[in-house]
Amino acid sequence: MTSPPQRAIVGASLAEIMAKRSMKPEVRRTQRQQAIKAAKEQKRAAKAAKRATQPPQPKQKAPPKQKAAKVTQKAAPRIGGKR
Repeated sequence: MTSPPQRAIVGASLAEIMAKRSMKPEVRRTQRQQAIKAAKEQKRAAKAAKRATQPPQPKQKAPPKQKAAKVTQKAAPRIGGKR
């Protein structure tokens, strides 16, 4: 049985790939959760900073839309008159 070929990953050396591969799943999971938590905190802080710099805008009510008048067809003229 042959081993699958190693694929290159941009920005990662073979030593880094092998180190991640030999890591226990629990360690990898905790690192991932910490990275996700840090990213969420950063996003929350950026959102709060953006909200703090923007002046509050008063909500404007949109003018009510007028309903389009339905086009009704007139009855076809009778040819020949009534009997």
